Amino acid sequence: MLRTLGLVRIPLLLVCASVALAGCVRRPGRGPTLLAWAACVVGDRVANPAELAGEYELALYATSGPRVGATVTGRLTLVAQSEALLAVPDVDGTPLPGASMPLYGSADVRLERVGATAAGEVGDQDPTAPGVGGYSQAGQGDLPPGLTLRLGTEANRRGQIRFDGTYMSLAVRDSGADGFSGEWRTGGVEGEEASGRFCASRP
Repeated sequence: MLRTLGLVRIPLLLVCASVALAGCVRRPGRGPTLLAWAACVVGDRVANPAELAGEYELALYATSGPRVGATVTGRLTLVAQSEALLAVPDVDGTPLPGASMPLYGSADVRLERVGATAAGEVGDQDPTAPGVGGYSQAGQGDLPPGLTLRLGTEANRRGQIRFDGTYMSLAVRDSGADGFSGEWRTGGVEGEEASGRFCASRP
């Protein structure tokens, strides 16, 4: 009889731990419950963020904070942003150089189960204040372009620049035809900081 450890079957965890540098991804037809969190790698660095639009199974794993070792799964929807809303305005209303918002969407996930908190609702799909905002930053020097998903309507409300307060962000590191992965971080003025890994897989 197989014993289980949280959402990861022990035999799979042992196999994936031995090949952590190579990465271990879900196999077709299997959900996030069989992910090895030691290495969730699904491809290469993001080349075109707009190509990530779609529906995903989202899985979060906590590596620090009040819920270390906890996992949670849910749904993530990303939509390509309209050209009129691509630019990210600065405090004076002018576009931030090298920054854009190519994606927006919503999520259905119990963030508190991994010790995370978002600024506002995460299920709203209003493109001017979405539950999930996908922000792209042009690479500078030797740094490659970056893509960050910010969760919470108050963190993504257009025309509003937040310098502090609660935050929840997913830094995308790798992407491929089956999804994308990276690290998440949360915190705030009154909330405890936490972080971990995430993997978004196309169903």
